[in-house]
Amino acid sequence: MRVRVIVPFTILFLCLTSLYAIAGDIEDGFRGIAWGTPLSDIKHLNMKKAPGNSIPTYIATNDDLRLGSIPLKRILYRFSSNARFIGVDLIFSSADTDAVYGQISILLGDPSSTDATPESNTAIWNSPMLKTVLTSNATRGALSIRSKSVDRNGQNDDSFF
Repeated sequence: MRVRVIVPFTILFLCLTSLYAIAGDIEDGFRGIAWGTPLSDIKHLNMKKAPGNSIPTYIATNDDLRLGSIPLKRILYRFSSNARFIGVDLIFSSADTDAVYGQISILLGDPSSTDATPESNTAIWNSPMLKTVLTSNATRGALSIRSKSVDRNGQNDDSFF
């Protein structure tokens, strides 16, 4: 009888701790990288410049392409013009949108706004430190997280969004 009670709680605990370990305190940064960190200070990820982006964008060739148990297609790390970490984009299969929504809602609560159209579903979370946007269409989903405290020029600026 005790085993039946302990096993579900153990599974729940492991799921929540793995989500926290991956996302950490998202208000402070992503996967151990604080918002505003210079690119040159990021030593634990092998960063490679991603082509075709208007703002400096990198992928980590040794990154864990999962959010909890959700597989990701790509993680794009966004940097300011003076190479400070300002955001991240998680790209995933549109079939995983509900699961991503659920995990982000655990961290950030209910979204501040949503918009569901045939072309795209969007949920937006606005906190004092972050703007987080979840979008999906028929082929892919994306979760974009941007620091509000660091602007595109790498300056502390609450007016970035």
